[in-house]
Amino acid sequence: MISCFLMKATDSSLLIKGFITEKGKKSHEAEIKAFEGNDLIWSSTTAPDGSFELIIPHNKYVALVVEKDGFMSKYIIFDTRSERMPRNLEPYECHIDLVREEDLKGIDVSRLDFPIAIVEFDKKSKQFNHNQSYTDNMIEDYNYLLNKAALKQNAKKKKKVNHNKE
Repeated sequence: MISCFLMKATDSSLLIKGFITEKGKKSHEAEIKAFEGNDLIWSSTTAPDGSFELIIPHNKYVALVVEKDGFMSKYIIFDTRSERMPRNLEPYECHIDLVREEDLKGIDVSRLDFPIAIVEFDKKSKQFNHNQSYTDNMIEDYNYLLNKAALKQNAKKKKKVNHNKE
């Protein structure tokens, strides 16, 4: 596994274990970048099995960006700005499935410029969790746009077949 760290693991940091796929298959050499504001603070590529790890220190607001040529970029926000972040937290695990740009060809994808998830400390569970309703809405948007693009591409193919018959 390829792993790079923003800092050494401490009792007051968040370990992120990620796995990147492309339509369910391991994504080799996807680029992972972490930004604090506009500053790039960490970058790496996925291991051959699609995995990566990084540690975000306490009291940070970090945007994680996953990029690969020919695929839509995906973003996750990690907010570790919590007054009472306990020690020895369980790692936050995430799975990110990349979507080919060609699968959304001809579709306005501007709503996908927003993060796919926002991860914050949950005082009740005393763990980091993503905002479920926000993430569900973003996944619904992705699926809606993918279906819209597929319908549009099928209509073009059907029109082309009908035109060739004439």
